[in-house]
Amino acid sequence: MLNLLNKLRLIIELNYCFYVIVVMKKFMLFCLITFFNKFLFAQKEILVIGNSNEICFDTSLNFVFVENLDRILDYDIVLIFSGASSKIKSDDISKIVDFLSKGGGLYLGCENWPFQAETNLILEQLFSFQSWGNFNSSYAKVSEDSELTALKDIPSGNSVAVFPMDLNFKVDVWLEDKPVIMSGSFDLGRIVLDGGYSRFFCSEINTASKSFFLDLVAYLGGQKN
Repeated sequence: MLNLLNKLRLIIELNYCFYVIVVMKKFMLFCLITFFNKFLFAQKEILVIGNSNEICFDTSLNFVFVENLDRILDYDIVLIFSGASSKIKSDDISKIVDFLSKGGGLYLGCENWPFQAETNLILEQLFSFQSWGNFNSSYAKVSEDSELTALKDIPSGNSVAVFPMDLNFKVDVWLEDKPVIMSGSFDLGRIVLDGGYSRFFCSEINTASKSFFLDLVAYLGGQKN
């Protein structure tokens, strides 16, 4: 009887040790993936141009702030925050096309008029449409099939512009029945259109906005399918 109890105790101890090892392996794998993602993004320099003074940028990412697109091909991701007057000229469109053709990720952020200059210049040249309107709402609804984020809804922004439906893009986020964020491709590159970048202002940003910003960067960098 004593031998039987010892055997049972041994089996229990072995099972417990096995369980601990499995849990530790899963934890180590999680830590490794987290470290790898942070390391990967830390190595990617992200070009930023436009009206970005009020944006709360995540300090874990490596941003480079510029006044022109002369070295756009040196970067994997470009974030353009549209202002009232465009820092991008018509001559820069060919540079943007080259950037996208080589697999770059382009974010075009705008707001209500007049903070639409760069976005509308690029959209008109490449796709023959522009952002429009001035809408107010607290939250916008994420499409169930969105590849940008797993969030269900996000802050819409203060005074939001929207986009017309277009065959080159899918709607990722709706403001009522209007597209406020869309994603699409151009040659090998990826594009995200956003009509409410004020959700990233330091005075407005919250946990959902921070998470969505990181999701955007991951998508543009090819880390999301």
